[in-house]
Amino acid sequence: MTTGEQLAQELESSTSTVRRDAQFAAGIDLIGKTNGPEAQQAILSGKANLTQKQVKELAALEPQERKVAVQEALDTKPQAKEEPHKQEAAKVKPKGEKAKPAKATTSKTIVVPREPTALAKAVYDALGSTATRQVHQALGKLLTVKKGK
Repeated sequence: MTTGEQLAQELESSTSTVRRDAQFAAGIDLIGKTNGPEAQQAILSGKANLTQKQVKELAALEPQERKVAVQEALDTKPQAKEEPHKQEAAKVKPKGEKAKPAKATTSKTIVVPREPTALAKAVYDALGSTATRQVHQALGKLLTVKKGK
């Protein structure tokens, strides 16, 4: 079994997803070498508003071209979006009015930084307060189980 297959099985994902995520991570590393850790953080936090495909294309450029292109991409202001936790608050219905079920998102994954504080903020920004609480509880259970092994 390959490392990719082992990771896919462990993460309950496909080998294609593991491969794409590895390519994305390699692209982030290359961008970090030319543009610094601030660029990496902007991409990983979602502030840069770049897709995985765009990151892959930027990473494929020669270092000097990449540096300029990444800086241009970071300087481009995306349309203002409401933060997810604010969107969640806006969905609260007056008493007696039934809430509509939330629509399923198309993505089951988010990209997050490794630094714990930045990771927590990225999860909160991406999922909102209710889902972040659920993640917190699930992590607590997971750590309790792992601790017992």
